[in-house]
Amino acid sequence: MIFKSIMVTCITAGICPLLAQAEGDVYYGEPVQLHSRFVYFTSWKYVRPGSFTWRTQYDADTPEAEKAKDAGMKGDGTKPALFDLMDMPRGIRLVAQKCEKVPFAAGQMAADVYDQGKYKVWYNIDPCPEPEPYSTKDKIPPGFDQHIAYAESLDGVHWSKPDLSLIEYAGNAQNNIVFRGDLEGSTRGLHNGSVFVDPSSRDEPYKMIYLGIITEDEWNAFAKKYPGEIDTKARRADVSGRRMVNAVFGAASMDGIHWRTLPEPLMIQQAESINNCYYDVELKKYVAYVRVWEVNPKAPGTESQNIDSWYSIGRRAIGRCYSSDFQHFSVPETVFAAGADLPPNQVWYTNCKTTLPGCPDNHVMFPWLWETESDGGSVWLLSSPDGRYWSKVPGGPVVEGTARRDGRRLRHRHASVG
Repeated sequence: MIFKSIMVTCITAGICPLLAQAEGDVYYGEPVQLHSRFVYFTSWKYVRPGSFTWRTQYDADTPEAEKAKDAGMKGDGTKPALFDLMDMPRGIRLVAQKCEKVPFAAGQMAADVYDQGKYKVWYNIDPCPEPEPYSTKDKIPPGFDQHIAYAESLDGVHWSKPDLSLIEYAGNAQNNIVFRGDLEGSTRGLHNGSVFVDPSSRDEPYKMIYLGIITEDEWNAFAKKYPGEIDTKARRADVSGRRMVNAVFGAASMDGIHWRTLPEPLMIQQAESINNCYYDVELKKYVAYVRVWEVNPKAPGTESQNIDSWYSIGRRAIGRCYSSDFQHFSVPETVFAAGADLPPNQVWYTNCKTTLPGCPDNHVMFPWLWETESDGGSVWLLSSPDGRYWSKVPGGPVVEGTARRDGRRLRHRHASVG
């Protein structure tokens, strides 16, 4: 297949008219606007679909005026029309390359970002098992009592955990912890924080989203301010007497070390997963990919009965939402879910959405396909031309999964944050 660049010029009586362009108007076609000096082919975005034409046959003595009547729109005419292909792509396919499994070196970690000449990671740690009089962890359900610690590396292999001396842990501040959600009387806690670098902000370029516990006053205030935007699945039954009502929260930082938590939830969504977010330089908006659920509405009159019944029958899926200010996000819309091509016991778990290096408009995901029958799974490659519509890249999973059915818990690994 030969790729050609076509420049189309409008000519009327020898004059190229100027289009009246309104601010924000976008025009489509060729030549294509590229955002990099190279292109990754993960979808058919930069491959023409090809075309065809039906060519009407004319007798040799047919006048040109007769040919100009567009007889092709009226039928074959006196002779059969000929089917003719135009720039039809052949002999090409997209295949996801299998990943090579390379064991981590001792102490090696998986980076969140490469920023300012360093690989950086913000990772979850479990709470101190010993009592801490300054902590509210005893009021926070298990899993929502995590903390965020920071590490950095020059080569991505050898990591250091700097002594930041910011936050106490087990009565000692000599550690690398940068965020806790159980201090100063707060019961918000933290479940799976995800950090990204915001290129649109100079004052606070580091942003984080995380799941936390929302108070009843916060719930009511959000419902009043944003009517119709609450995911009712976020209100779950208490766990061991501890409130289990969830929301997605945000935090911001000037340096990735000193964090300021945002006072209001970004959204009230049952998104208990490793969600992620980034600033889209094309849309000029924050875009988050979060856990959503596919589950049927309850029968009328049963709303207050067994409020957690959806959890065991719902299917996890991947949703997308956006914000112009990192203060309030839209209601997530499902962008990828398990379809009829999969068995009923398989669902898409974490999303690991990212863009390929140097190409902000080349959207990919590495979601984990969870096979609940074995508690195993595999990682696949998805691609999207715009971040909204997704499809699997052919070739099977990029990381093959394993599963055990002998009654022992499988320690699986899945991609999470891009």
